[in-house]
Amino acid sequence: MDENSVSLHFSVSERMMSQESALKVYEYYNNSGLPLDIDNTITGNFEISNENEDNQIKIKVNMDKNMTPDSNNFTLENYFDITNAVMGHEFRGHYKRYMELGPYEYDRIPSSLREIYAINAQIKDPSWIFTTPKYRNGVLGYYKQQLKKSK
Repeated sequence: MDENSVSLHFSVSERMMSQESALKVYEYYNNSGLPLDIDNTITGNFEISNENEDNQIKIKVNMDKNMTPDSNNFTLENYFDITNAVMGHEFRGHYKRYMELGPYEYDRIPSSLREIYAINAQIKDPSWIFTTPKYRNGVLGYYKQQLKKSK
């Protein structure tokens, strides 16, 4: 493991770290300025949302998905995977677009097109070339799914 690697592979039955402690790892690499919040009910690994008690825009993190090594979902294995998911996809892809358009116009865009835009921002992010092959394959597979939905 190199100095940029962060192993977040845990057995579901025997976690070496609590979800709250693992969230602190994500917070360490999160330089978006947006707070992170655990929400294991979201469908993806991360989601931008202001649907919370204080209406503050946050990045929700599904720790159940991010901490499950043998699922069909990719896990975030190193610094660049975490940075690309949080900064490239959620912050540059969703949040910046949301702020440019405003909530009403942003919500009018079909979700598959919002995802395609965010994935494009993610791929253009400087961290993309340093992400793991497993991560890139997961993102590109998700991209293909969203392209099919958008037709």
